[in-house]
Amino acid sequence: MKLRQLGDHINISNLERIEDLNETLVKKVLRKLDLAIIMAEWKYNFLQKLPDFIQSMQKLIDLLLIVLSWKFEKLMELPSEHQHHKDIEAEFDSIIDMVNQMIRLIYECKDVNLVDLKTLLAIKYVDLLTFFRIFYVKFNQDNQFENFQSFYSSNLQLLMIRRDLQNELLELFLIKEVRLAHELNVDLDRGDEEDVNYDDYLELPPSEIEVSIFDEENAALESEGSSRPSTAQNAERAWLYEKELSVYSLKLISLVNLSLLHDDIYSRIRLNADKLGGIFGTIITRQDEHIAKIKEKQQLQPEPESELATIADEQQPETIQEEIEV
Repeated sequence: MKLRQLGDHINISNLERIEDLNETLVKKVLRKLDLAIIMAEWKYNFLQKLPDFIQSMQKLIDLLLIVLSWKFEKLMELPSEHQHHKDIEAEFDSIIDMVNQMIRLIYECKDVNLVDLKTLLAIKYVDLLTFFRIFYVKFNQDNQFENFQSFYSSNLQLLMIRRDLQNELLELFLIKEVRLAHELNVDLDRGDEEDVNYDDYLELPPSEIEVSIFDEENAALESEGSSRPSTAQNAERAWLYEKELSVYSLKLISLVNLSLLHDDIYSRIRLNADKLGGIFGTIITRQDEHIAKIKEKQQLQPEPESELATIADEQQPETIQEEIEV
């Protein structure tokens, strides 16, 4: 299915290896994407083609993520006596440039019209980071892989998120939050240091691509709702925005549970939990309960709970995401 969908967007007939697929994405797309120049000189033409571009890039990254997940799964199942046959630097070297280019583009997506693109990049970046972080936690204390430590020591962007990049991820949340709040006609509580006028993003309708990242049926919902009364359209937009906010929040919460986001980031995410719909509120409630359980276990056990145990416990948000996407 993924290959068939990918073939609708790029020519895959000449891609013999997964490295060729990665090279197509990195060298022929991401590296050449200078958003500052594009938005200054070819803004109109680029925005006209942006939905198709995002959809093509999404299919390409999705396939790479599937292959990468298979690779991690095989490495995790490898008996310890055979691990020395695997060089971690050689296994993942081709992925590093993709991660770096995605980080660069997340920073560069400053224009109001690039929220869709920034959403895609942020979500896929979180997915990649989660893979590498879990693999590190699992084998950091005991492994026989070649160049395991040197690989991670040389690529700290796979183990931590710089504070300014955390702020970029939070800013995207705040944009989605204000859009939903506007549809629900509720006033938001704000953090003390929030000085960006996110109301600038209210004039943009929910685009097909940004919504389709979370639910491929949303385009049909928009078409179906176009003939309904305005109140029904508003309710539908609010539901789409709530799904969008909820799925993105689950991605950020996965980083919280991997100790990759500062506590104040999560505090801001949960600030308006009681105002932004039932699904989002449920996500925050379950995460608060999860954090409380972890703290309770730590109080009962003098030794701090390992990161791996926390990761293993943190499977419950996935059930919420499945409910959102139904």
